[in-house]
Amino acid sequence: MFSGGRVTLGAESEALSEIIARNHPEGLEAEGEIVGMEKDPNYKANSIHSYGAHFAEVGVDADTAEIRLRRMLASLLLAAF
Repeated sequence: MFSGGRVTLGAESEALSEIIARNHPEGLEAEGEIVGMEKDPNYKANSIHSYGAHFAEVGVDADTAEIRLRRMLASLLLAAF
């Protein structure tokens, strides 16, 4: 997991800056760019759709206000054309 500038794996945690200094003592430089979907040539050639639905049956005890999940169903459809 990466959070707060630290990399954590199980009980071990180390600052990302320490990992980079150990593996790249001369320093590390990087540049990046995120291309928006409208600039991606594959975006116009392909259509991507996703749909999802969740259904739940719950019961509520009128005397204790206890809520119970009786049944639940979730469905997801991902389609790329």
